[in-house]
Amino acid sequence: MLSFWRHPIIFIRRPLLPTCRTCIHNDGEYGTGFCDCKEYRDRYEKLEGDELERTFCSEIRGTRYCKYEELH
Repeated sequence: MLSFWRHPIIFIRRPLLPTCRTCIHNDGEYGTGFCDCKEYRDRYEKLEGDELERTFCSEIRGTRYCKYEELH
């Protein structure tokens, strides 16, 4: 769980972003709430040495890897 005191920028960015359901990277099949952000997966695989298929939107939202694009 993220702490406001350790990550204040993330907590400031989150209310300014629209919901993840309107993002093009949202893998919202059946309302799962997973994000399909390739940059975050590459970073995770590089650091952890594990392959990551999906990540929760709550882990990425507001970070520098959150590239919000409007779903058309």
